[in-house]
Amino acid sequence: MKFFMNLLAALCLLVPTAAQAAYPDRPIKVIVPFAAGGSTDVIMRTVAPYIEKEIGQKIGIVNVEGASGSVGAMQVFQAPADGYTLLCGQTSMLTAYHMNVGKFTWDSLTPICNIADFDLILTVTSDSKYKTLNDLLDDAKKRPDQINFGVNMGAGAHFAGIALGVATGADFHFVAAGGDAKRTTAILGKHVDVSHPGAGAIIQYVRTGKLRPLASFGLKRTPGLEDVPTLAELGYDASVPFLNGLYGPAGLPQDIVDKISSAVKKAVANEAFRDVLNKAAMYPDYMDQEAFKAALLKLDADLYRFARAGKLIPSRMTK
Repeated sequence: MKFFMNLLAALCLLVPTAAQAAYPDRPIKVIVPFAAGGSTDVIMRTVAPYIEKEIGQKIGIVNVEGASGSVGAMQVFQAPADGYTLLCGQTSMLTAYHMNVGKFTWDSLTPICNIADFDLILTVTSDSKYKTLNDLLDDAKKRPDQINFGVNMGAGAHFAGIALGVATGADFHFVAAGGDAKRTTAILGKHVDVSHPGAGAIIQYVRTGKLRPLASFGLKRTPGLEDVPTLAELGYDASVPFLNGLYGPAGLPQDIVDKISSAVKKAVANEAFRDVLNKAAMYPDYMDQEAFKAALLKLDADLYRFARAGKLIPSRMTK
């Protein structure tokens, strides 16, 4: 009898549990830690149907705003590591940590894969006296702390503004202007002198001649705005790419990571998804877990450098 009991126990170890074998056997919740209609939300809602087709389950998207994305990210940070609660996060999670708004960062979670990117575009009104980026920088140096620069305080947009000042020596006066849509409205209404909404928020106004883009914070030129140079092309080390990827809680099993990443890879390859993003001035950029980690590590190192130059010292939270 003891022999048969031991044999049964050994066989149980060789057979995956029903939960493991069936993942996912129920809908998956993806938290977008920003308002509906923002760039990250658009990316996730656009790709979700294609991921559903590949993974065989519905994806419920929940917008949880607050603290530069940290409130929504915290829910994933505290969730069970079972693959049923994920985060669609972007660069603001890293910048919130470096600005001491969030108490944890990308490696406190399990990075799964990157989906797509969007770029912040430094923008003024078409009748602004700033015709070029250098016009703006020269004035900011002549009149320190007098040019109103609209940012989303504590979020990636705020940090991008800091990065520009650190890299160029320009001294801007940062004012709270909210997310992409609100910053675009602030520029159009001339409530700020300059701001940098996501490309998707401003492209229609660039096409109609109401807004003038000066430079992109992205790593490469933006779809639909190919005439706009990047800051790197203009000689300034101030690029802040906005990576939009999926994360799970710490300790997410590797087989679940691989299954989600594989589904996203196939979804991002879908031409219909790619067309929608390009029309919204965003671009697909699938990275598997290792490539995603490498990109996050490089971005984090750049943000660390800018943070210290800006005298920002974070403190870290652990579970």
